Amino acid sequence: MSCLSKRFQEKRTPAWIIAKVLSPTSLACVVIIVASLIAQSSHAQFQAIAAAGQPMIPDRQFDSWVFQNLKNETVCKEVLEGQLDNQIELIETYLSLSDDQEKKIKLAGRGDMRHFFDQVEIHRAQFRELQSDRKNANVIFQKIQPLQLRMQKGLFTEDSLFQKVLLNTLDEGQRKKHEAWRKKREARLRLIVIRTALAEIEQLIPLLDHQRKALLTVLTENTNLELQPSAYLNYYMRYQIGLLDTDAMKSVLDANQLKAFKAYAAQGHAYKRFLQQQGLLADD
Repeated sequence: MSCLSKRFQEKRTPAWIIAKVLSPTSLACVVIIVASLIAQSSHAQFQAIAAAGQPMIPDRQFDSWVFQNLKNETVCKEVLEGQLDNQIELIETYLSLSDDQEKKIKLAGRGDMRHFFDQVEIHRAQFRELQSDRKNANVIFQKIQPLQLRMQKGLFTEDSLFQKVLLNTLDEGQRKKHEAWRKKREARLRLIVIRTALAEIEQLIPLLDHQRKALLTVLTENTNLELQPSAYLNYYMRYQIGLLDTDAMKSVLDANQLKAFKAYAAQGHAYKRFLQQQGLLADD
């Protein structure tokens, strides 16, 4: 196994350092809370362009839509490289990887990055065919949404080449340890999402301690989160709350609280179509 300290001796940019310092779980927490605002901002940008009198959509707008808060391809590559290093070092905290294993999974991760940026260039060429007319803003935005979703989900998640090569290169004992770690991480992330939703509910409905505990149990036992790191997990949780049998909450909440909770839960239905567009729900 290579010496981890060597990575810290390399000269890294601020973008790499940010990705490096935050663990995947910490990154997921940040994504859950704030990344949805980025997506909303991107959507507002293309609406503004469509409404403005600009004869041509500027080249920089493509980068803004695709890379969002990372601004451009250069910064995005730096951040992804840091995330890849971070993923490998995280694995090395519970598995002892050989030099050969580490080399294989790092090459696989860079393969995921190369595939992503190849797709960026394909979509950039399509953008340039349409950018001369501002009326095409909506069409362009729809075309690049898969790239946005990929960035928001993460390049090294379960369906990535990185994960496939990782599983293939591990021996039986390592695979068991990896699966145990994965299940523990998913349970932790699920609890983060649920507690975030509970905090939001309590901003609207003040709760006593026993009510808070009871509601936490209800949310834990009656919501189905197919967890993948995503900017929209908070919306997905809202949708799941909308599916709850709110009448069953009569034993937990008083009449006024129940009325407010029903109104809150009903809002979750409005996210269905949005979540389908983001790939978090199957189409009807």
